[in-house]
Amino acid sequence: MATQQPRVRLDEPTNGKRRRRTKNQVQLLEAQICEALAGDHPQSLRHVYYVMTNPRLAEFVAKTEKGYVQIKDWLKKLRRAGTVPYYWVSDSTRTGYLCEHLSRQRGLPAIHGQPLPRQSLG
Repeated sequence: MATQQPRVRLDEPTNGKRRRRTKNQVQLLEAQICEALAGDHPQSLRHVYYVMTNPRLAEFVAKTEKGYVQIKDWLKKLRRAGTVPYYWVSDSTRTGYLCEHLSRQRGLPAIHGQPLPRQSLG
């Protein structure tokens, strides 16, 4: 039975030097991000990050703050380049909307199709 070489993680430096992804690894990571979003969108950055931490992927990221920042930066680059449409990534900072039943529960007037002021979300 052939022994497999252990996978080297990018977040674990060897000999005190930081490891960088090769061009091929970067292209593979970009393709994986696009594939994850194309299959089911919109998705949040957090969801894409957790999908990319799967060690079964050919190119995965570490499940650390550094890995989260890497995915955030790659998504930003892919969106700005037009590779990933902006609407494929959900933005949790968007203003919410009131539904009629929520208005009645909170004792607020019904506002259909109008943005809910942030201070009213409490």
